Amino acid sequence: MLIAIVSDTHHDKESLNKILKCTEKAEVLIHLGDNVEDAEYIKKHFKGETYYVRGNCDPYNSAPSESMLEFNGKKIFAAHGDRYGVKMGPLMLKFRAEELGAHIALYGHTHMPHIEEVEGIWIINPGSPALPRLSKKSIAFMEIEENKNIYPYIYTL
Repeated sequence: MLIAIVSDTHHDKESLNKILKCTEKAEVLIHLGDNVEDAEYIKKHFKGETYYVRGNCDPYNSAPSESMLEFNGKKIFAAHGDRYGVKMGPLMLKFRAEELGAHIALYGHTHMPHIEEVEGIWIINPGSPALPRLSKKSIAFMEIEENKNIYPYIYTL
């Protein structure tokens, strides 16, 4: 199963259209906030399932601030990351994922792509397709095989 991971689109329509083109083969798209309106736009045009959480720039939106999902037997904790201090590092996010029994922790907020596996938990930030910091415009993809192997990677737009 191919999952697209997006965050911090910040109302950039050009980026949204690029995202829709490059995610055509994905079965699921997860938007990690900033901005929920962008995630709703993607949901209208994306052929697969779409899930999203709100970010710090979505304070009045009723979308959840975090979510637990499961695909091919792998539990995914999704959050924008601001409530876990991710600008200082993803350790608190990793602890929360561990508490929830998640195999994968997804976050945004920093606008910087990041992938690492820490003590059996994949920690993934897709970066930003609109306003990247110290990197190029990006999203992430994650392949979860039926045998439960996980293969995440950053995709530069």
